[in-house]
Amino acid sequence: MRGNGFAGTLAAAKLHIRVGHVEAGFVSFDRTMPEEINRVVADHISDLLFAPTETARQNLLNEGIEDNKISVTGNTIVDAVFQNLDISKEESEYPRHSWHSTEGLLPRHCPPAGECGFS
Repeated sequence: MRGNGFAGTLAAAKLHIRVGHVEAGFVSFDRTMPEEINRVVADHISDLLFAPTETARQNLLNEGIEDNKISVTGNTIVDAVFQNLDISKEESEYPRHSWHSTEGLLPRHCPPAGECGFS
């Protein structure tokens, strides 16, 4: 969880505004990453946790989150891809990239300041 999401969660909790965390339970288990620390704290102060998978739910339970706060909802990224497949096949005024079978996209969370080694 990036800093702005964490800041909003913390501010809402301090103002006694109920908080729901979408994609809760996606964990890196790397406590050296600021995003992981933010996620742990946000999970514990959130009122509702929307876990994308059963594994994410189990991660939350293993961290001591109460079961009645967790709902398994599905993965929002995967759902968005399937929802927009037909749109992506429509003709467009923009040129398409010709992907080769050995190419692909890989989302990657990085520590701040580009410390992943990618630019």
